[in-house]
Amino acid sequence: MQTRYWPLMAGLILCLTAALGCVAYIFTGGENPLLAFAICASALLVGQLLLGAYSALQADFAESSDRRILKKVATFSANQDAIQKQSDYVLSELSTYKAQDQARGQTMIRTLDELKTSYQALARSMTNKAAAEQDEELAFAPAPQNVTPSAETRNLIDQVDIALEPIVDLVSGRTAHYRIHLGPSQAIELADQFGKRPELDFLVVNEALNLVQRLHERDPQVRLFMTLGDETLSSPSGMLRILETLKERHELGSSLVFEIAHARLAALSSFALEGLGSLARSNQVLALANVSMTGLEPASLQGLNVRHVSIDAHGIDLRFGVPASYLGFVQLARMSNVQVMLANVSDASSIAALRQLARLGSGEAFATPRKVRREATPLNVGLAA
Repeated sequence: MQTRYWPLMAGLILCLTAALGCVAYIFTGGENPLLAFAICASALLVGQLLLGAYSALQADFAESSDRRILKKVATFSANQDAIQKQSDYVLSELSTYKAQDQARGQTMIRTLDELKTSYQALARSMTNKAAAEQDEELAFAPAPQNVTPSAETRNLIDQVDIALEPIVDLVSGRTAHYRIHLGPSQAIELADQFGKRPELDFLVVNEALNLVQRLHERDPQVRLFMTLGDETLSSPSGMLRILETLKERHELGSSLVFEIAHARLAALSSFALEGLGSLARSNQVLALANVSMTGLEPASLQGLNVRHVSIDAHGIDLRFGVPASYLGFVQLARMSNVQVMLANVSDASSIAALRQLARLGSGEAFATPRKVRREATPLNVGLAA
């Protein structure tokens, strides 16, 4: 029972006791005051008992209420502890995963660093190897000839001719592109012998750009296929001049395709390969001639900017139809966005069958290379006295 109710209850009990005493005194006619006192005492005792019982009931009720509240609080606390434990578990798991992810990330970073170090070591070893090969070439190769060529030799080199071989659409018979041939072969050999091939190729590139400009007046899609000598590819200064010219006349230079025989790649020095790579890095289209399908993956040519490959038609046995190996190679090339062409087509009767392999072809069955009539001749490579 709450404390604030005690005065009221005590007052009520005293009033009731006094009233009972008065009633008892009147009932005895005022003759027996002891009886009246006994009755009042009894009433007071009964009131105290009733008040105590009421207080006990209130205390029991308050205690039971407190127990219920405490039980609810305990249940709530237990639930809160369970939730906290679950939260701690989740946070612990997240921390573990985070630590594992960080460990995996650190492992990947270390792996990448190791790969980077390996590639750098490989690059250094390749550079050292290339330098060693160059030193070996300088040590064992014959010394460059400083002998001035004779007047007859100078005249022969200066009279190098340019001839164009048509590359024909096998379906329509129309000339789609041209391939440049230099001649005579003796003049080219002399230019190589006396170290004038870079100069000769530089002049041929300029002449080829002029030819492209004239050919584009009739067909803007025409391209010229041409080759560069090994000495030119190996010459940083020679390649720099050519690349600068191609950059200055890029609208025409993009129509030049630099072609190299597949078998010739294996014989190129590391410096010549670097020169070939400089063309690819300058977005010049490259082509492989007379490819050997053994071990050649057309998909690997995309990174080298090789967009054309030519197959020697002489090596294709058409007696039992087009061989399946050729058809498979052509399919892979098309999937890799590499165009297949046929070279050295000499039999016109085989064209119908060869159409299954390629859309373009060249050779005696169509036309032989024809010399280009130039306004300014000869191609002077600087050997004139």
